[in-house]
Amino acid sequence: MRRDYWESLCHRWATRPWQERSQVAKRNQTAHLEKNVHTSGSVSYATHNQKLHHELERAPTFHE
Repeated sequence: MRRDYWESLCHRWATRPWQERSQVAKRNQTAHLEKNVHTSGSVSYATHNQKLHHELERAPTFHE
């Protein structure tokens, strides 16, 4: 990436509005775990994990 592009992004990320939106996004991600970390279409990793846990009656391994 060109240095001027990178510096422009850094300046933008340092602005108050960007920081505020970033904090809101972080809170939303941690509050709604089932809606992030997509692995297959629109079904999240957390949803797959819960389904497998129920089906297997144990915690699934990562490979499962």
